[in-house]
Amino acid sequence: MQERRTRALRAFSRRGFLLGTAGALAALGAGAALVMRGDPEAYRALIREPDGTVPAPTRLSVKELAVLTALCDRLVPSTAGFPSARELGIARRIDRELMFLRDKLTDDVKGALFVFEHGGIVHGSASRFCALDDAGRDQRLVEMWGGGALERSCVAGMRILALFFTYADDRTWRHIGYAGPLVGHRSPPAADSSALATARSAG
Repeated sequence: MQERRTRALRAFSRRGFLLGTAGALAALGAGAALVMRGDPEAYRALIREPDGTVPAPTRLSVKELAVLTALCDRLVPSTAGFPSARELGIARRIDRELMFLRDKLTDDVKGALFVFEHGGIVHGSASRFCALDDAGRDQRLVEMWGGGALERSCVAGMRILALFFTYADDRTWRHIGYAGPLVGHRSPPAADSSALATARSAG
């Protein structure tokens, strides 16, 4: 399952995460690297575990992981009886998976998170995405979807990643009527070559 998931994401990375926005994200890159650095308590609080520990991100900064966590909460909102993005650890799974993918996809994700967190000014708001309540975050996503090509690509691309990891988790399968792979384990074929070799040597 892990191997299939990684292959699918590599194909996704090769096709391009934010189509047509590479130039814009490159222009944001220098500023984003500075602005997205740092991990004040407000960001640590968003990713703090129930036991009080703060997980160490793999490819993202603490701030980026916090933005991604807040974003996944809204892209995969809690539904009665369905595991939430927090329970599934979607943000942390995306962060870990970036270790196995092309650097371009990581750069795209980082650029998109910068746009989500600090792009409200385009819509007349200086509030950061993480500083908004749930209704405010939903409204920001609606505004971005109705905005320019860069914002729409950010929303679409991150939504694909969030949903990909949601439905790749077997804890969600029973909620969508999926019983899992038809074959739980690989069985040797009837004419297994090793069995034939043993039979021939015995004869």
